[in-house]
Amino acid sequence: MKKRDRVAGMSVAEIKAEIARLTPTEKAELALELFAGVDEGRPLSAEIEHAWGEEIARRAEAVRNGTAGGVDADAVFAELDSRFPS
Repeated sequence: MKKRDRVAGMSVAEIKAEIARLTPTEKAELALELFAGVDEGRPLSAEIEHAWGEEIARRAEAVRNGTAGGVDADAVFAELDSRFPS
């Protein structure tokens, strides 16, 4: 798949900067739209869209206020390596 350097006259960096200015709700809506586009255009049901929107907003808020739990990437990869040795 060819990577596009510009979309609608904007660079990817410019698009990211614009996204950073969105509210959490707007970001959730955008995420849903992008996800739906990846899913070969099959729309999600309104109920699923609503649930994902709420989940995305909840997670974003948890990150913002410092209550989100996280796991160090090295720990995640070590766990995966131990569970699924190559």
